[in-house]
Amino acid sequence: MIDALRHVTHRCWVLSLGLRTLPLVAAVVLSACSSPPKGYGVSTRNLPPAATMIADPAQADTTTTAEKTRDTYLDLIRQMQTQGLWFASLAHIDAFELSYGTSPDAQLMRADALRNAGKMDEAIAIYKQMTNGPQAARAYRGLGLAAGARQDFSGAAQFFAQAQRRNPTDASILSDLAYAHMRAGQLEAAWVPIMQAAQLTPRDPRVQSNLALFYYAQGDSARAEQVLNAMANADDSTRDALRRTAQQIRARSGGAERPSDIGRSGTGSSNAIRPVTAAENGLPTSHATGALLVRRTVGASPSALQLTSEMPATHAVPRAQSLAGNATLGPVNSVEESTP
Repeated sequence: MIDALRHVTHRCWVLSLGLRTLPLVAAVVLSACSSPPKGYGVSTRNLPPAATMIADPAQADTTTTAEKTRDTYLDLIRQMQTQGLWFASLAHIDAFELSYGTSPDAQLMRADALRNAGKMDEAIAIYKQMTNGPQAARAYRGLGLAAGARQDFSGAAQFFAQAQRRNPTDASILSDLAYAHMRAGQLEAAWVPIMQAAQLTPRDPRVQSNLALFYYAQGDSARAEQVLNAMANADDSTRDALRRTAQQIRARSGGAERPSDIGRSGTGSSNAIRPVTAAENGLPTSHATGALLVRRTVGASPSALQLTSEMPATHAVPRAQSLAGNATLGPVNSVEESTP
């Protein structure tokens, strides 16, 4: 009788212990179910989508860091090229591709560096490979710059036109296109792109200098001087270089037309391009400073515009030595800055 009682008591104690430990066991089981399985050969078939995409958050952090490092390296190379360190940039492009592989940006920067290092054939080969991809506008621009460096301005204009069709609002392309037309003796063809560039980037000294060249080439020195006077460091050597280039353009074009004869219809003097003030445009002086103010003359054709350049004296114009040589296309266009 006593043995039977002891047996019943022992069973009750075991049952009680089991009931007390059940929540702990259940918690362990639930915890295991809620954690993504780890280890060799674990299937992700039954994992939720988030767990399937990133089983280890540290892996995502590593990927993000690698992408940031890659982009930072590309930015560093761009800065080197902006500073004219073309040979050094080539070395770093090699190092970049060893670490991260090639990319369209790296390829175009390589072509730009080769072009500025005098390796035209190698640069052209790369540009041609890129004309069918998403970087086609930059590639065609590079081909135009290479053609201009070889004094083939008609060919350069054709390449720039291809680039402009693919990126119609890029002021650097428009300015280069206008300059190529001018150097090819096609002043009328240069009118629209140089005016577009001037309106899109009124504070860009490269564009403004090409605008001044356009006026010089037409024999309108007064308007050319007005544009240059609004810019900082437009010294005598720069003006002389622009005048010499304008003389070459006029000789090639067989005599330039006056500004009032280009881009308009009719002969009335009210249709001529003339400077206007900020007040005439209805703008406060503070808003107009640094901008190229543009408006239409009453009764003029759509392309007959009035211009005034009211720019702060903060943009330096490159010296005359940067205006010469086969490595540059325009007097102060963006040839030296090959990155977008």
